Amino acid sequence: MRRSSSPLAHFTLANGLRVILLQDHRVPLVTAQLWFHVGASHEPHGQSGLSHALEHWVFEGSSKLAPGQYAKVLARLGGKPLAFTLDEATLYVASVPVNRLEIVLEAQADIMSSATLAEQHFVSCRDALINEHRLRVESSADEQANRLHLQLAHGASPYAHSRYDHLDDLQGLGAEAVRAWYAKHYHPGNATLVVAGDILMPALREQVERHFDALPTQPQHTYSGFRQTDTLFGREQTVRLPALRQGVILSFNTPSLGSTQSPAEVIALQVAAALLSNGASSRLYAELVRDEPLLRGIRSEFDVHLRGDTLMTWHSLLSPGPTSAQQASARMLAVIDTLSHTPVSGVELQRAKTKLLAQLIYQRDALQDHAYHIGRHALSGADLDLLERTPELIQAVTADAVQEVARRYLTANRLTVTYTQPEEAAQ
Repeated sequence: MRRSSSPLAHFTLANGLRVILLQDHRVPLVTAQLWFHVGASHEPHGQSGLSHALEHWVFEGSSKLAPGQYAKVLARLGGKPLAFTLDEATLYVASVPVNRLEIVLEAQADIMSSATLAEQHFVSCRDALINEHRLRVESSADEQANRLHLQLAHGASPYAHSRYDHLDDLQGLGAEAVRAWYAKHYHPGNATLVVAGDILMPALREQVERHFDALPTQPQHTYSGFRQTDTLFGREQTVRLPALRQGVILSFNTPSLGSTQSPAEVIALQVAAALLSNGASSRLYAELVRDEPLLRGIRSEFDVHLRGDTLMTWHSLLSPGPTSAQQASARMLAVIDTLSHTPVSGVELQRAKTKLLAQLIYQRDALQDHAYHIGRHALSGADLDLLERTPELIQAVTADAVQEVARRYLTANRLTVTYTQPEEAAQ
C-alpha cells in the first residue's frame, strides 16, 4: 500500500486492479465506485454505443444475480445503483451503510467477471439507448448544435464524436460486438475502485482481496491522450435548426491535467476561466449580461480531468435586439482578450481564486461527489497528490501567470466559433 502526504491511500492487486480509499468518518456510510478505463471516446468509428450498451446490459444477469436483481439487492441494502458512460470511463456507483459494503463489492466483482449478457435482454437494452438518444439529442436543438460545435472544435480528437451515441450506429449495434467489448475491457487490470467513507484501509483491503483478487486479468489496452498539434487554425460555422435560439458558442483548445507537462499551467487556466465567467462579477457576465446587455445569459465549461487536450468553452444566448451573433462574438472575444494585454488586479484575482476554492470545498463535502472527483482525476493520469495540492496551486497563481496562459492558449488559431440561429432566420 502506498501512502503519501495526501489523505488518500491506495494499493494495486496483483491482477492490476487499482484501489483508492478516502477515509471520511462523519457518518457510517460508504460509496463504492468501480471505474472501467473505457468510454465513448475509445469506440471505433461506426460503433458508437458499445460502452453505453454494456453499461445497461451488465445489469441483466451474472453468475450470482438474476436479471434485474442488482438494483433490488442495492435497494434492500439502503442504496441505489447508478451507472454512467463518460468519454474515457464507464462507472458503476453504489452508496450504502458501511456494514453493507462487502455485499456491494461482491456484486461489482460479479459484474466485472461474469455478466451473462444474454441475447434475450440485448434488444431491450439497445432500444432503451435509442429512446434516450431521441430524448436527449433529436428533441433538443441546443444539444444538436453543441454536437456540431464539438466536432469542429475537437477536430481529429476522439472527443469530437463522443458526447452521445449516433443513432445509425445504435440501430446497427450487434450483441456480439458488445460482448467482445466486455471481454476486452472489463477486467481488473483495466479498472479502478474508488471507495470513500467510514472504513479503514485494513478492512477494505481484506474485503477487496476476498472478492477481486482471484479474478483473472487480460492484456492491457492503453489509450493515450490526444494532443492537439501546433498547427491549429481558427474555425467557424453557423448552425440553423428549428427551435434553436440565437447565440454563440466559443471554444479554445487547451491542455488538460492529463495532457499537460505543467499542472500549474492548467490551474492558471482555471483561474482565467473563473475571472471571465464565474459569477455575476466575472468579466463576461458583468460587461455583456449585466451592463450592456448584449447577452441574456452565458455559461462556461472547462473539464480539465481528461487524458487528452480539452476545451475552454462558453455558451451564450443573445438578448432581443439588433445585435447579430457575429457582433456578440466579437464583443465576447474582446473581453477575453483583455486577459492577454492587461494584468488583472490583486482584488479581482483573489475573488476568482476564492470562488474556485469554495467550489472545491462544496465538491468535497458530499461523499459521492468527492469520490467521483477522485475517480475522474485518477483516470486522467494526473498524479493523485495533485488533488490535495490543488488549493495551494490555486492560491499560488499570479497575475503574470494568468496573462501568460491567456497569451498562449486563448488565441485566434485555437478558437472555434459556432453561431446558432433559428432555422426561420435563414429565409
